[in-house]
Amino acid sequence: MAKDPKLDIDTEEIVAEAPAKPKSYRLHILIGLVCLALLQTIVLYLMIPTPRELRDDIDQLRPQIAGVPIEVDPNVLPEGEMKKEELVEKPLGEKFQVQDVRKGAEQTIDSFTVTIHVQVFKKDDYKFTELYTKKEFEIRDAVTEVLRGTTVDERSEVSLQTIRRKVMKRVNEVLGIPYIRGVLCTEPKVDTM
Repeated sequence: MAKDPKLDIDTEEIVAEAPAKPKSYRLHILIGLVCLALLQTIVLYLMIPTPRELRDDIDQLRPQIAGVPIEVDPNVLPEGEMKKEELVEKPLGEKFQVQDVRKGAEQTIDSFTVTIHVQVFKKDDYKFTELYTKKEFEIRDAVTEVLRGTTVDERSEVSLQTIRRKVMKRVNEVLGIPYIRGVLCTEPKVDTM
């Protein structure tokens, strides 16, 4: 038996007589943490107002904000659609023409000609024109690329909606800024030779 010379105590006896820690203390700590997290979740859930409480709060605030003007973007309608009168049409140059050669029993050439105008907000007209001037050839190439990639069915659509959507997406990519809000395709013409 080892004795501590300073205290004159047998340390082995003390260690042997010490109560052993229960092995389940980790489980008790884990259960305590889970209960704490559950309690916090319940408190946060109870703090979320119900729709009725929200309506009551809004009704109480209405007299206080009755004289305050609410700013509304004049370019956006409540449904999220753009006002047509705020848009300006800009032509993308002369007519675009693409030709496809189809080989079969006889070789045929399909020619597709269309004039394309884009719509931009009146407030963005100057910025668009400036950027269009810098990137005019890239934009024309992008539009021609889109038209060449279209199918006969897409060219035959009454409203050319698929082509319009693709042109808008591609021109906005070339510009780097989504100035284009709409695309108009006029004078579409499909010829087979």
